[in-house]
Amino acid sequence: MSELVLVDDTAPAARLEDRPRRHERVVAGNVEMAVTQYDGPGHPLVLINGLGTHQQMWNPLVAGLTTSKVVTFDFPGIGRSHVLGVPQSMSGFASLVERVVDDLGLEQPDLLGYSFGGMVAQEFAHTRPDRVRRLTLVGTAPGVGAVVGYPSAMLALATPMRYYSRTFYKWTQRFLAGGEIERSPEFLQRTAELRKLYRPHPVTYYSQLYACQTWSSLPWLDTVQTPTLVVHGTDDPIIPFANAQLMAQTLPNARLYTASTEGHLFMQDANSRAIPAIHEFVSADDYRKSSSWLEGTPDEATAVRDSIRRSDLRSLQPLGLYNQTVRGLMKPTARR
Repeated sequence: MSELVLVDDTAPAARLEDRPRRHERVVAGNVEMAVTQYDGPGHPLVLINGLGTHQQMWNPLVAGLTTSKVVTFDFPGIGRSHVLGVPQSMSGFASLVERVVDDLGLEQPDLLGYSFGGMVAQEFAHTRPDRVRRLTLVGTAPGVGAVVGYPSAMLALATPMRYYSRTFYKWTQRFLAGGEIERSPEFLQRTAELRKLYRPHPVTYYSQLYACQTWSSLPWLDTVQTPTLVVHGTDDPIIPFANAQLMAQTLPNARLYTASTEGHLFMQDANSRAIPAIHEFVSADDYRKSSSWLEGTPDEATAVRDSIRRSDLRSLQPLGLYNQTVRGLMKPTARR
């Protein structure tokens, strides 16, 4: 039996002073997750975080989502959530999202998944299509068979050390994150401080990494009917932009919003042009009339193939070659 336990705790840093919120804990069996609800008159939006990151990383986006009722949470072993109950599969992480949704009484919320969280969101929309109204996939990929990132970026992901050492974080982020990190020392410093606020438990970090390497949405991505906005930076070394093009073309009801010159961490940049686009998509009464949808593009097959080919040439490493082979075997259906 699940139960909702209210606790009185406030974020120790980077707080959103002007946004009413409630801090709660979702408890079910040996799983206990910290949850924050931000009040708003609009439709509920659940944010699913990236690899090893805590919910305070969402602060710039939450500040920009002025009308939505926003829900953020920490997976087990991250932030203020206990380490017990860490799953080792994408379906297991999707079940944790469902537990949050159920305990908060959200019938059909919007989901926004970033990076690893975007994979969880895809799994959730695939296995629970009636539980999602709209889907936003940010800086994410379809799992095994995806276009692999730069070798240096992939090596840096193999360890959670960047969460434990500010020096290691600053050294790796310049070739790991791209975009604003490379242009702004202040942004680099701010994200370094925020990332060290809560360090992920190694069990959770490697469980999430394992889930990424044993899961793929390519066999069924073309069956997900949920209206989807795919948002991606063109300067993302971890998850190349070609993945967003592939997903936007394969999903039957999707548009691609291109965040030009932005890297992997643009959700943590309050000045990102993508934040107003996301707000427009989730807050519009009719998503098809939102500017982000109207200006978005379902990429042409030829353009997608060319983009994937260029990215694959930059990823001539064992994992990249393996994913190319898998992608060819799966042959995801693309819209023409």
